[in-house]
Amino acid sequence: MEIYLRSSWFLGDMIKNIIFDWSGTLNDDFDSYVDIVNEVFRMMKYDKVMTKEEIKREFTIPYMTFWNKYFPDLTKEDQDEMFRKVVHLKRCELYPGVKEFLFELKEKGIKIFVVSSDLKSTLIPEATKYGVKDLFVEIFAHVYLKGPKIKEVVENYDLDPMETLYVGDTSGDIEAGREAGVKTMGVAWGIQCNEKLEASNPDYLFDTVFDIKKIL
Repeated sequence: MEIYLRSSWFLGDMIKNIIFDWSGTLNDDFDSYVDIVNEVFRMMKYDKVMTKEEIKREFTIPYMTFWNKYFPDLTKEDQDEMFRKVVHLKRCELYPGVKEFLFELKEKGIKIFVVSSDLKSTLIPEATKYGVKDLFVEIFAHVYLKGPKIKEVVENYDLDPMETLYVGDTSGDIEAGREAGVKTMGVAWGIQCNEKLEASNPDYLFDTVFDIKKIL
């Protein structure tokens, strides 16, 4: 996939604030997420094993959009409880180049945040383990509806939406950023298949962290 820019503004000149998703965007936990999904399916006595390709094709946020495709009556509360029971299966590491990229953003004076649906009990220890927790102005975890939360961050920290970017790996992330009135960037290395991510029309779409660094 080639880098494409749908916006007329230049990222390096205009961006002063970046709000990141966590899983699939900064944190590479996809293999373990496949295991988690299939363990939840087993707990629900659903006779199916989801492949990586199927999850890439079907997953999006809000995450109940995904789960209710298979279990229409499953509530968010019940899904959250099952997820907590199997989250110990999670294995992860930062994507290549991410740590250095975050330090560069900090050095440039760009304010960086996290808005993620990940549990706080896993996200904060992961960010601490990687040595990046203190780079963020604030980390917001276990966020179900990201659009309103991103907008809240923009308002509470007096950020200019035109100078603010939300970065995520799913079409739902792009829709959330657009709902909040900020610029959007899709990263093609995450959970969702590239076709769906591209179809959501982010302002930017990149294949690697190193591509982003080139224009910053």
